[in-house]
Amino acid sequence: MCAKHRWSPLAERDHLAPSLTPLFIGISYMVADDATTVSLAFHDHTYLVDFTIEQLPHPGASGQDDAIVEFVIAAARQYEHENNVKFVGAAMPRRLVEERSPTLCSRLWLDLDVVPIPISRSDEKDHFWMARDVDEQADSMARKCVM
Repeated sequence: MCAKHRWSPLAERDHLAPSLTPLFIGISYMVADDATTVSLAFHDHTYLVDFTIEQLPHPGASGQDDAIVEFVIAAARQYEHENNVKFVGAAMPRRLVEERSPTLCSRLWLDLDVVPIPISRSDEKDHFWMARDVDEQADSMARKCVM
């Protein structure tokens, strides 16, 4: 049952609205020859709450950036509506914004009212970062967003 339908009678009768649980999003990606894997980790102030991983095919020279942005926005919006939560921050590798999806930060702010936080990785730690799976990277981003 959709959260809207669950709460509608209560809101109409008592003029109350449900409170939203604040969550944070960690976003990461990994590029392979045939697809880009994008992972989202949903984190509360303490624990990983949920995650999703999607493989997006390479559409060619253009359009990849939009596919990543559209997936992130759609997945976050759907999760908000289904779970009665509000994302307040989203952390992602700065390289994602610089190389793949330059409109991601502005779209997060515009469409979801989420504060985007691009995080730089130092070069000496980059080999440790790339050794992690994409879901672990997204979880790490979400934890950094909470801090």
